[in-house]
Amino acid sequence: AGQDGAALLEVMVSIVVFSLGMIGMLGLVISSLQMTSTSNYRSIAAEQLAAIADTLNANPTMLNDYVAAATASGGAVGTCFTETGCTNAQLAATEYRLWRDRAGALLPSGTARLYRSDDVGTWNSNGRGRLVASVCWDESRVLSIDGWRNPCLIVQL
Repeated sequence: AGQDGAALLEVMVSIVVFSLGMIGMLGLVISSLQMTSTSNYRSIAAEQLAAIADTLNANPTMLNDYVAAATASGGAVGTCFTETGCTNAQLAATEYRLWRDRAGALLPSGTARLYRSDDVGTWNSNGRGRLVASVCWDESRVLSIDGWRNPCLIVQL
């Protein structure tokens, strides 16, 4: 009679241990989903950098037009992809604008930039620096680690 309720106590303890294990597994699943999201964003950014690199490689004689388009505030020209066509400068401005808009649409707070730089991240106004492309986005809803909330992928072209 001294052990009445022992089985019930064992069941309650096992439920508590099982619940703690499930809470731990939930944390692991949430962390996994965050890392999957981060990986997806990095893949999209890499694809966007490859897209601008391919565009520049396809039109190497228009390189200065693309750099000029990156510093101008012009928009896309609708006739560039029709029989009417457009000038090289308008084509560069259109492709650059479409690339920036695509990066902005695919990434949270996404920004894409093409510039000349002596040091990655700083603009070289003399126009003789290295050509650099960067794609940045906001991961603050995914990661809470300082310095990783606004990552950028940067490539020298």
